[in-house]
This record gives sequence, structure tokens and C-alpha cells, in this order.
Amino acid sequence: MTKRKRKNAYNVFRRSARRVLMADAVSDPEQYPFAQDYESEDDIIAFHVYLDGYFFFEIFSDGQLRYQVLTETMHPIFQLREDAEEELFYMWKKEEY
Repeated sequence: MTKRKRKNAYNVFRRSARRVLMADAVSDPEQYPFAQDYESEDDIIAFHVYLDGYFFFEIFSDGQLRYQVLTETMHPIFQLREDAEEELFYMWKKEEY
């Protein structure tokens, strides 16, 4: 993929973002079937949902707002939304979700 195509794909990915509060996601299981799996997690505030259901969590951890991405091997936590978004983009690009 050329640098220009990669940048365009990233921009499309970013524009697809929707922030969905936990309560809203749980109340709409047809659109957000994954939400009920995390309903008992007290620290999750919202999901940031992209394209075909790729998502990461917005959490409150250590008194600060953080973003957590679930990967196959670990669950990194980021201070900046943009960093979590970039990690999720690379997972989407590699179809590792």
C-alpha cells in the first residue's frame, strides 16, 4: 500500500468513529452485540466504534481518562485517544481483530 493510500485509508477509518456510551450500547444489543460482554466492567465509560465493529474502550483509570485497546496478546492502555485509534487502525489493516 502506498503512503498516500495508507493515509487515505487512515482518514476513512478515523471518520467512521462513533463514541457510544456504555448504557446506550448495552440498550441496543442488535447494533452493539459486544457491549453486553463488558456490561459488568465498572471502569468502562464508552466505546469508540469504527467501521465494521472495531472498537476500543474509554475508561477511567487511576483518576484519569484513558483508552484501552484489546489485542490478541495484551490490552494496552493509552493516554491519548489518537494513539489508541492508531493501534486499532493497524489491527484493522492487518485483520487481527
